[in-house]
Amino acid sequence: MPCPTPNSPAPAALPTPALLVDLGRWLQRSSYEFTTVTPLTHQRVLARHRAVQDADRRDAFGWSRPFAPTLLPHALGQRLLQAGLVVVDGETEGAWLSTVRWSTLGGLLFSHSAYPTTAPDAVFFGPDTYRFGSLITEALRLAPLPHGARILDMGCGSGAGGLIAAHLAAQGNAMSPPAPPAEIVLADINARALAHAQANALLAGIPQAQCVLTDLYASIDGSCFCSSLRPSNTSAMSGLAAWGGAARACRATSMAFLMVSRGDPLRDGSR
Repeated sequence: MPCPTPNSPAPAALPTPALLVDLGRWLQRSSYEFTTVTPLTHQRVLARHRAVQDADRRDAFGWSRPFAPTLLPHALGQRLLQAGLVVVDGETEGAWLSTVRWSTLGGLLFSHSAYPTTAPDAVFFGPDTYRFGSLITEALRLAPLPHGARILDMGCGSGAGGLIAAHLAAQGNAMSPPAPPAEIVLADINARALAHAQANALLAGIPQAQCVLTDLYASIDGSCFCSSLRPSNTSAMSGLAAWGGAARACRATSMAFLMVSRGDPLRDGSR
């Protein structure tokens, strides 16, 4: 379903999921892969000079380096430029910069905000995302989802948690047959995140994923998510409020995963 737009204007135009998908598929056809590193490591890499004409797909869409417009097919490049997904670099003559970034995890491709992620509605993706993906992967290996399970990714950001869970459930493993989820909901208070999440769901081959703009559980019917997997990225919201809402909405048979960061009240309060 189309992701809703916020009531107040965003600092920059929201990315169009369909155009993100076109760019993502172009990257997929080239077997693009990129592992996102910490901001400090990223900063050190960018400090090393690389000529614009030598920039490749990973430089442009992984490292957020300036690149020559000829890197892109002409028609796609013009569409991206008109939509603001690439912009003219103000510091390097004749170069473009991507306003989105692409990372790979678990065989899937994810779009998110370009480096540096300084905008108030920036969509993050980094080392914590890889740790979260590993946690979900190991949990589902030990306790696969039942057939017809429902997945809710609250505070989904790029949608990585919920999409990885759905992808793994649909694949199955040596201990469990494939069990595609009956429903997957990607929920966030950030409309920009939902635009990325919708595109990432389409690129992952999960077009049935629903994007829901919501303040925590305000627009979510938690009673529908019994026997479900609930990845929850609480690094961008109050951990205690998120956990309280999950506890009220979940049944005893649910599995909940919470990703918290430094300064989160849930993490600090658990010590």
